[in-house]
Amino acid sequence: MEPIPRDYAHLDAAASQLAHALREVGISHVFLGGYAAGLVGSWRITKEIDVVTERSPALSLKEVPQFTWSSDERCWEYQDSDTDVSISMLALDSGPWNFPSPRGTERFTVKPKDLPMRSIYAKIDILHPSVLILTKLKAWYAADVSRNPSAHMRTRAHFVDIMATLQWLSDEGEHMDACTGRPLWRGDSISVAWLK
Repeated sequence: MEPIPRDYAHLDAAASQLAHALREVGISHVFLGGYAAGLVGSWRITKEIDVVTERSPALSLKEVPQFTWSSDERCWEYQDSDTDVSISMLALDSGPWNFPSPRGTERFTVKPKDLPMRSIYAKIDILHPSVLILTKLKAWYAADVSRNPSAHMRTRAHFVDIMATLQWLSDEGEHMDACTGRPLWRGDSISVAWLK
């Protein structure tokens, strides 16, 4: 098993290059998951980047030398020096999450000047933390009740991201409304019952 790197430089390089490549061809996108949580304060260093795109960026990414399609044909990989970063592209209206268009999703833009200690050189659009927290809660719950030991082990990672995102929301005077909820994806409205 490959060790997890000690800093975010490889992730920031991959995310910056990806955001730049997607913007160049006009593909709307939004980052989420552990990497997005890391941009709002989570200290956990993830091994992959998750991003929702409005359409497949395959043709565009083939033009960028650092991006290659993985040998198992499950994700893109960003190769920079000795570290590879897996990039999961969640296409619009696909999979169990059924995400809406990134253009219509509430987002938060992290600029290089916002995190001067990080290696970000492009604007990174992430799922707004008030919505990101709900995706992390759902993932945490799914991992917690899973009978799969590897999924169950992810509960701590999700918990770390949840606590950091809650702290960011508190620091910024923002909140999430878990009682009435806000639509996160088609056919699913977040509510207290949703978290049970």
